[in-house]
Amino acid sequence: MNNANSKIRRARKICRVALKLAASHGTKMPAHYPGCPDHTCIVELLPLRIEILPNRYRAYMRKSPTMIGESTVDKAGWTVIEIRCHNERRACFNMGPRGLDEIGIYHFQPGYWEFEFGCDPDGDSVPILPTLFADDNEPAWQLFKNSGLYEWPPNLDGLGA
Repeated sequence: MNNANSKIRRARKICRVALKLAASHGTKMPAHYPGCPDHTCIVELLPLRIEILPNRYRAYMRKSPTMIGESTVDKAGWTVIEIRCHNERRACFNMGPRGLDEIGIYHFQPGYWEFEFGCDPDGDSVPILPTLFADDNEPAWQLFKNSGLYEWPPNLDGLGA
């Protein structure tokens, strides 16, 4: 199994456990995003903090006509699951309307924290970090420029995992 497939498999398991913890230990709180009608579910089991945002999507996208950066936006049917351990973001996933079959990894910092979710990182230390550099020779930047996320306002139609 290659590294990317291993990350997806572990992301699914982490999300499954996070959703179970939310059902048993979660606290609903008003969302801290302006105008968001949905409530955030917070799980505080130190050193873990899990935040689940329904009907939201997190990605690197255009934030204004002149600014690009991390954004969390309304997207019906999608859920953002963010995991922090010792107050440091370790993972952030976008889960689609099909649930665990549609997981998009936005941020993933592998490590021993995964054992808290029953996952063995198996020596994986390659992070997936949401950073882009405006370099037309960079393949990641080219993909971003050719996506609806580069537009203002961002075009979220057809976003997939």
